[in-house]
Amino acid sequence: MYEFKLLCELNLEYQNTVFCLKNYEVKTR
Repeated sequence: MYEFKLLCELNLEYQNTVFCLKNYEVKTR
């Protein structure tokens, strides 16, 4: 999950931020 989190952090510059964060929340449950 850490790798996925890093990808999210890297994607903060893009419009996929919200989508990425939502996926991260689902994976962390």
